[in-house]
Amino acid sequence: MNGSLNFGIKTCVLENLVSENGSNIKLLTLETMALKNRVAELEAELEKMEGENHSQGLFQNNHAVMLLLDPENGTIVNANPAACAFYGWTRDELLKKKISDINPLSPEHSHEEMAAAMAEKRNYFIFQHRLSNGFLRDVEVYTGPVLMQGRTLLYSIVHDITDRLQAERALAESEEKFRLSFGASPDAVSVSRFDDGLYVDVNEGFTRLTGYTLEDVLEDITIAKSIWENPDDRNILIRSIREKGYCENLQARFRKKDGSSITGLMSARVISIHDVPHTISITRDMTERLKAEETQKKLEDQLHQAQRLESIGRLAGGIAHDFNNLLTIVLGYAELILENLSPDHPHGEHLKEIYSAALRARNLTRQLLAFGRKQILSMSTMDMNGIIRDFKSLLERVIGEDITLDLALSKKSLVVQADASQLEQVLMNLSINARDAMAEGGTLTLETAAVTLDESYAELKNDVTPGDYVMISVSDTGSGMEKDVLESMFEPFFTTKDMDKGTGLGLAMVYGIIKQHNGHLWVYSEPRRGTTFKIYLPLYSGTGDAIEKQEVKPLSVFGSATILVLEDDPTVRELAAGILKRGGYQVITPDSVEDAIKQSESYPDPIHMVLSDVVMPGMKGPEVFAIIRKHHPEAKVLYMSGYTNNVIVRQGVLKENIAFIQKPFSVQALLEKVHQILAQAKPREERVI
Repeated sequence: MNGSLNFGIKTCVLENLVSENGSNIKLLTLETMALKNRVAELEAELEKMEGENHSQGLFQNNHAVMLLLDPENGTIVNANPAACAFYGWTRDELLKKKISDINPLSPEHSHEEMAAAMAEKRNYFIFQHRLSNGFLRDVEVYTGPVLMQGRTLLYSIVHDITDRLQAERALAESEEKFRLSFGASPDAVSVSRFDDGLYVDVNEGFTRLTGYTLEDVLEDITIAKSIWENPDDRNILIRSIREKGYCENLQARFRKKDGSSITGLMSARVISIHDVPHTISITRDMTERLKAEETQKKLEDQLHQAQRLESIGRLAGGIAHDFNNLLTIVLGYAELILENLSPDHPHGEHLKEIYSAALRARNLTRQLLAFGRKQILSMSTMDMNGIIRDFKSLLERVIGEDITLDLALSKKSLVVQADASQLEQVLMNLSINARDAMAEGGTLTLETAAVTLDESYAELKNDVTPGDYVMISVSDTGSGMEKDVLESMFEPFFTTKDMDKGTGLGLAMVYGIIKQHNGHLWVYSEPRRGTTFKIYLPLYSGTGDAIEKQEVKPLSVFGSATILVLEDDPTVRELAAGILKRGGYQVITPDSVEDAIKQSESYPDPIHMVLSDVVMPGMKGPEVFAIIRKHHPEAKVLYMSGYTNNVIVRQGVLKENIAFIQKPFSVQALLEKVHQILAQAKPREERVI
């Protein structure tokens, strides 16, 4: 093969190495040694071209950009058409220029580079060349000395690598961004082989989340498997990636290095590394968020239950109020008739049944009022331990011999402000429930302690105020309760007992009483594991000692005082008047508020007492009594009502020095209350509220 043909082949090889649009980047990055070999071959061919006629044709027709330079002054001696097309100048224009007109290097620097090429110290350079339009392009130049027509010139083969360098820079920037994002992400980022899950890279977020470092997971296939708490989760991930190429928002449980578990939300997609499929995944720790959501859900459930119970309580209180007025009439007249009947009267037994049924109905309304927090509380300070000790013997009789009653009471005095009879009712109801849950016997434990409920506890419980409390725990070893029972157990008339064994008002009453005492309840129960009720009542911090129960002595209920009965319901008014007349009292029965005021103004003798309903059309009971007192300062007052949400009661607690009787009342109860008030030495100082 002659030299000219060989040169043509070699230049064609070089031409194939070039991509004017920069797309064949991989070909342009062939190893430098191979390029040097090609340059050496081209140099040999160029030397052979001297004196040959067709050498100029090969130079002119080559697609590669080719220049011949005078190494002494940098003048361009020759340029092929490809060079003219690339730089944008004609051949004549190029031959008038020096390499320094194209290369923005300083003349000194340019001369140094040409000297290095002439000495064959270097034959590969990367420069920037200026085009006729002023733009600079990145080029790589293969150069070296060549003997042409007796002169040693410097040849240059120029490749435009602007697009390639831009792509490389963009790739480098992208890799740097990925590296920074990978390392700085607070989430766990990992790269693993798709087929077996082996980790090849993890970031610091992965280490913080799982406890595993990069050194731990590299080449350890066991971690790639064991880190999944549920292997099915990884199978879901793999199946999704195979079907779609990615997986989004997979919630899975992972096992940390210390053996504990976390919940993560993972997204992943497949990538190729050296033609091997890998998975890059990002996992966000959801453990605390899920705990917070669970806590929020519990609080919302507690709030919804409290709102539901509040609504039911308002309904129950309203019904009980209206029903109490009716029961007052039934009980009162039934009692009056029974007292006047002879023992052998044919209707005596029937009337007793009516009276007995009315009493049971009264108890039901009182339980409804307790649930709705509408009953009257007689508050006093007392030691909770003393209440339980005094009540122990009665509880033992109630629960029976098969059940052991254990008391674990605090050694300290635990003073609360409460209604003792209502707290005894709470203990009784809970103890009866515990007894019924321990059909085959067991242990009932009553425990007390002083506790402090802090802010963190209050955040987890609806409607709890941080502070010091008295805790009363009632625990049994019985059958326990299912979750659905726990959710409904405080609702009125909800019961799991047989129809003839419970009304479903026991726990509803407990709930209402404790709430009315500004306390709260906590219940824990599991089937076959027993039940624990914990009651929290505010620890009393005021002054004064706990009071003891006073024995009530029988009263003489007959008198001769004058009493004005003020009641808008005529049936109740006549009943009350009849009872008072039966007790020997003189009774005035005005039929309206206006009539009561008018009669009190004109009544010449003393009026010793006013028996008044609390709320009546036009005016409230205390307002009417204040007017009557102007004319009869000696008068005392007894208020009555079937409902406690009124002007003399706030949250079911009587204001100090206010006498009150709850409807429905019995004949004896009314007469005793009237006698008790009239027996006081001085009239009470009442004020309108």
